[in-house]
This record gives sequence, C-alpha cells and structure tokens, in this order.
Amino acid sequence: IEQVSSDDTQRILAVHNFSDEEVSFSIPEDITLPLNDLLSTYVPDETRTISLEPYQMMWLKGNI
Repeated sequence: IEQVSSDDTQRILAVHNFSDEEVSFSIPEDITLPLNDLLSTYVPDETRTISLEPYQMMWLKGNI
C-alpha cells in the first residue's frame, strides 16, 4: 500500500507478509531511497531488495 502526503513531498510504503514463510521483494525504481521503517529498527540503505520474516510488516517512509 502506498500513501502520499497532501503536499506530495513524502510517502509511506506499507508492506506486509501475511504468510508463514520469509518473503523477499524489490522496491520499485520510481520510489526514492532511502526509506526509514516507522515500526522497527530497520537501517535504511540503497538496497532495493527487502526480506520480510513470517507475519512481519514494515511502514517505509521517504521523500518523493
């Protein structure tokens, strides 16, 4: 799920793993890095591939 601020300067990308297995995904190229997770101690970097543990979720906030 992607939500953009009303002034189009920030976005939150909410990703959820509803399975009982680890899942990896790639952040689309049109999303500017770095992103900071609002729910954990995830350390942002320039990697576009993220792995989620079973039932984990991340709310990734960044600038547009």
